[in-house]
Amino acid sequence: MKKELSHLDYKELLEEAGLQQIQEQVSKVMGLAVLVTDPSGKPITRISH
Repeated sequence: MKKELSHLDYKELLEEAGLQQIQEQVSKVMGLAVLVTDPSGKPITRISH
């Protein structure tokens, strides 16, 4: 069953897109620590550094 657009879970959606792996590569290339959060500030990914 598909979820309604207004009820999408950010973490679920971004995990499907491979966000953690993309974040790891961006962190490595930029030399910065990276953390992605949802609009309320709750972490979606693990910290990359």
